[in-house]
Amino acid sequence: MALTTSNVKRTAVEAFFEGMAIVSDNWRSFMDFRTDDVPALRLAAMTGLGNFSSWDGASDLAIETIDRPGHDGVTLSYSQYGYQCRISKADVADVPGIVGEASKKIGVSLANTYANLAYGRLNLGFGGGSTVGSGNQLFSPTHTRASGTRSNHTSSALDRSSFMAAITAYRNWTNYQSQPYDLTAGGFCLVVPPALEETAQQIVRSPFALTTVTSAGAPSQGEVNVAGDYGTEVVVSPHLSDANNWFLMSKLERTVKIWERFAPSISTSIDEDDKRVKISVDFALATGVNAQPDGAYGAEVS
Repeated sequence: MALTTSNVKRTAVEAFFEGMAIVSDNWRSFMDFRTDDVPALRLAAMTGLGNFSSWDGASDLAIETIDRPGHDGVTLSYSQYGYQCRISKADVADVPGIVGEASKKIGVSLANTYANLAYGRLNLGFGGGSTVGSGNQLFSPTHTRASGTRSNHTSSALDRSSFMAAITAYRNWTNYQSQPYDLTAGGFCLVVPPALEETAQQIVRSPFALTTVTSAGAPSQGEVNVAGDYGTEVVVSPHLSDANNWFLMSKLERTVKIWERFAPSISTSIDEDDKRVKISVDFALATGVNAQPDGAYGAEVS
């Protein structure tokens, strides 16, 4: 089919979405994708809400507040992104399918940009700028509470033992008010770089964990692999920058926020002066983390 002014947009749009589909958006499995129509996205800290107090049924109810001073929420501000590709009339005529291929490549680039920004929040979570409302890094051994601290940080390499230690940490997790906040019922994503994919799959999908009894004549025996009992999905991404770091992220409490202020918009036109085909795409996006670290656990492996 020859490219004309009537079908250039259809050709470009179809190829653009084909390109977007090539890149995995598996970050959606554990990140909170928002489309709020606001100039800046405010994330409340939700601190200050402790256990219920007794009530006599007649007096005014006890008043509790959120976002206490000194431990405030987080505000996300978006950035705009854009790209334009120009193709000469001669190239359109001489190179079959060039408009479609260019549009497809733009789609790949856009999806990679989203993924890179999304996973960048995990990459930065140990000291690069992904901070919660208290100012601590997302993964920290000293997250604040009303009394004392709590940790969602480890340095252990990924294996079945360290995975179960992460589960135990979730079981024992408390919110800011030191209330138990066990998120295990909601399932997890074990987020790893490609180098750890096999290890991650073996941990959560193997039906048995082999163990060797060392007494004389004792055979190897199989034990039930309890690591497979927590509804854990393995998420693999080449956008993770460290080959050894890994993350156990809650599906129920989604700590990382992806705010799409303006959805991607693609437009095509033919320049009246030089007759070039112009393919333009723009969008606006912000990424950040919640005001509280609930639902995130990270391993910074040396």
